[in-house]
Amino acid sequence: MPNDNDRIIQNILRREGHRFVIELRACSKFGITRETLADWRGQIVTCDDVKALSRDEAATIYAAWLERYAIDRIDDVALRELVFDSAVNAGPARAIRWLQRALGCEDDGLIGPKTLEALRLADARVIYADVLRRRLVHYGRIISADARQAVYAEGWMTRACEFIR
Repeated sequence: MPNDNDRIIQNILRREGHRFVIELRACSKFGITRETLADWRGQIVTCDDVKALSRDEAATIYAAWLERYAIDRIDDVALRELVFDSAVNAGPARAIRWLQRALGCEDDGLIGPKTLEALRLADARVIYADVLRRRLVHYGRIISADARQAVYAEGWMTRACEFIR
C-alpha cells in the first residue's frame, strides 16, 4: 500500500503529465527540467536525455526533493501536498517562502527548526488556505507583468483548483 509521500508523488506525475515538452531552449518531462535532471545525475544532460526520462526515475527525483527541501517534515498531509505541488510548479524556495509568510516566520525559503515549530503551533487549515491564496496571487502577478503568460492561466487554475477544499 502506498504511503502518503508516494501518493503525493503520483499526483504530481499525473498533474505534470508524461509528455516531453520543449519550448525555446528549455525542455521537460514529468515536470522535470533539463537542469533538474542534470543536478540529479551530477552531469550535463541533453533534451534527448530528458525525453528518455522514465516515470520511475522522475518519481525517485521527486522523492528526493521531498526530503532535500524538508517538505516531508510537514506533518499535515494536505498541507505537505500543497507545498510540494507549489514547489514543483513555482520553485521550492518560493513555495517554502509562501508557507513561512503564512506562518508569520522568517521567510528564508528553507524549512528548518523555526518553521517546523511554527507549523507545530499553527492551524494547518488556516495555513493551507493562505498558501493556496499566495499561489493564486503569484499567477495573477505573472500575468499582470506579461500578458502573454495568460495562455497558461487555464492550466494553472485547473491545477490550483484541485487544492480547493
